[in-house]
Amino acid sequence: MRPLEQWDESDLDALVDSGVQESLTLDYKRSASLSKTDNNKKNEISKDVAAFANSAGGRIIYGIKEADQLPQAVDDGSDGTDITREWLEQIINSLIKPRIDGIIIKPILLKSQGWAFVVDIPQSQSFAPHQSSDKKYYKRYNFASVPMEDYEIRDVMRRSARGHPYVVFHLRTAEQIGQITEFIIDVSIGNRSDEPVLYSTIMILIDKLLVIDGETLPEMSITELAPKEINGRATTLVCFAQNWSVPAKMPLYKERAYAMGTMKLRASQSGLYVLGYTISCPGYSGNSVGTFTIHNGQIASHNPELRIFSTDVI
Repeated sequence: MRPLEQWDESDLDALVDSGVQESLTLDYKRSASLSKTDNNKKNEISKDVAAFANSAGGRIIYGIKEADQLPQAVDDGSDGTDITREWLEQIINSLIKPRIDGIIIKPILLKSQGWAFVVDIPQSQSFAPHQSSDKKYYKRYNFASVPMEDYEIRDVMRRSARGHPYVVFHLRTAEQIGQITEFIIDVSIGNRSDEPVLYSTIMILIDKLLVIDGETLPEMSITELAPKEINGRATTLVCFAQNWSVPAKMPLYKERAYAMGTMKLRASQSGLYVLGYTISCPGYSGNSVGTFTIHNGQIASHNPELRIFSTDVI
C-alpha cells in the first residue's frame, strides 16, 4: 500500500485496470482540463477543488480518460514545460477564497513524457465553506460539482463548532503466502474539529471476503449486513460496532488519535475489496466507504478519505 508521494504511472494503470469508479471523493479529468490560456478551464479547477473541500474532501486525478464515471485509460499527460505543479497550486490558491490549507499536488511523469497530476484535497474545517472564482459555493453530488443551497452553506459554516470524528486505517504488515495475502491494519479514531468529542458511535465495515473468523476486532459487536452491489460486485460487509464515550474512554481532541484495535485480514485472490466506516456524535454523522486492490501481495488504496496511509496512531 503506497503513499501518494510514491505514486507513479503504474498506480494510475491500477485504477484503470481495477475499474475504480468515480465517487463523492474521487474524480477523473483529462489532461486537457488544464490550460494556461483558457479561463473557463481555470474556473472549473477552482469550482471542483472548492467542492471537494466543502464536502468530504477527496482526490482529483488529471490525466485519466473516463466514460460513465469509469476510468478508460491514462492519456498522454500535460506538457511539463507549460503545466507544472507550481502553476496548478497558484491557480488553486488565487481563485478559491478563503484559501484551502493542506492540499497536496503530486506530479507523475508518464511514459509519453507528459505529466499527470493528482490533487488531494482535505475536507475543510475552520475556514469552510470556500468560494470558487465565480463567487459561488459548490459541493460534490452524484459525481459532479453543484451549487450549494443556503442551508448547506450555513451547515458547513458550523463545522468548527461541533465535533468531527474520523477513523484511520494504518497498514502495519502484509505477507504473501502462496496465493494468500495476509495483512494487519491498525484502527484508530481521531477528531478534525477544535470541539472535543465526548460520545461517538463507530461502525467499521469490512468486506466479508477478507474477514478471518474470531481474529478481527474481537471486542466489538459483529453484524453481517445484507449484500449490496459495489463496483459491479455483490458485496457482503461485516460490521464491527463500538461506542467511544467518557469516562471509560478519553475525550477525542483534535491534537491526537487513539488506537481502537487491530484487524487481521486475509485475501485468497487478487481483486478489488471494500473497507470503510460510519461514525456519529452529537451534531455530526458521516461515513467513508471505499475500495482498495490486492495484487501479488501488494495493496493499493484508491480512496484518500480512508486515510489508509496515516501513521498518527497513539
